[in-house]
Amino acid sequence: MANPRVFVSSTCFDLFDIRDSLDSFIRSYNFEPILSDKGDVFYGPDLHTHDACIKEVESCQLFILIIGGRFGGEYYLDKKQNSSDVKSITNREYETARKNNIPVFTFIKRNLLENHNIYINNSKNNPDIKNIHYPAVDKQEYSEAIFQFIDAVRHSSENNAFFAFDYSKEIQELLGKQWAGMFYDFLIERQKRIDAQNINDLLGSLAIAQQKTEDLVKEILSNQPGVEAKSLIETTDKEAEAKRFFKDIISFFYLSSDSVKLLVHSLNDALVPDNWYDFLDQSPLFEL
Repeated sequence: MANPRVFVSSTCFDLFDIRDSLDSFIRSYNFEPILSDKGDVFYGPDLHTHDACIKEVESCQLFILIIGGRFGGEYYLDKKQNSSDVKSITNREYETARKNNIPVFTFIKRNLLENHNIYINNSKNNPDIKNIHYPAVDKQEYSEAIFQFIDAVRHSSENNAFFAFDYSKEIQELLGKQWAGMFYDFLIERQKRIDAQNINDLLGSLAIAQQKTEDLVKEILSNQPGVEAKSLIETTDKEAEAKRFFKDIISFFYLSSDSVKLLVHSLNDALVPDNWYDFLDQSPLFEL
């Protein structure tokens, strides 16, 4: 039986205790935790360690992102290419999870969020924003990059929820609730699929039964002496076609009851058209 793989993405040194507690918590759900500092990432001999982590993300089904006051290691390709937008390996792991549509659960240190609010309030009108000291950030030169990372999560068009935390226990409680919600959605969607299949099966059975009934009626009429069976069958078929036609037109154009009466009245007064398009064209409600 395959178990969901859960990638835990964060800086390691400052969040070691939290990562360690999450390893046990994830295993308590019989999920497979993937933490780089626990040796869960396969560092292929032909890959940079950063790329090995990113490759591991692609094989996971859940992604836990923890943002603290450390920037962590700069993604090696950004440094190698002298990019003006150097991001952390944690940020690149997050982007990989989003690219692969992996559900992300984001947790941000509470004091860092408080510093982020200071950054937001001063980023537009304060030319000396780079001189502001943020106590929750380990190295001040990375403060803006960390806050921009938080903004990237917040401003995402979907899966942009995040939670503030002080202790690992809070993360575990919140994850438990979120995973319970995912399981609930799975059960509801499963029931919807079952109900839809039952309805389709029922409609299919009704269609078969209706066809059998029509065939039986035609067979009976064909064997009745003195009855113009062929003419009667053709008339019955046309009446059924007309009912289906009116039902479709009323449904598609959202016609009111007065409009329906007008449509039927025009049919009674008009000569029998060669086709339904001609009939609609004769009605005052439509024009070709």
